[in-house]
Amino acid sequence: MAATPDCLYLHDLAVAPAARGKRAANVLVAAALAHARSAGLNWSALVSVQQSQSFWGTLGYQATDGLPSQARENLASYQVSADQPDAVYMLQQLG
Repeated sequence: MAATPDCLYLHDLAVAPAARGKRAANVLVAAALAHARSAGLNWSALVSVQQSQSFWGTLGYQATDGLPSQARENLASYQVSADQPDAVYMLQQLG
């Protein structure tokens, strides 16, 4: 753990079937980001899977590939197909 954390890492986001299509995911992420900002965190990060990159992009995340070698290896472990990336590391600056 970092001595002074500066990043909210979103690992999973799940929405109940009854809430789908009602922008519940957007509300949940907005609340998490507001909390991160109030805690003084500067970044939020996640790994986009299952072709969700455009969804995360609408919430302010951007794909990045400037990762250390160990992180690139971890990301590659998600890869199912050589044709299309199955996992994309994404960042959002909060501060």
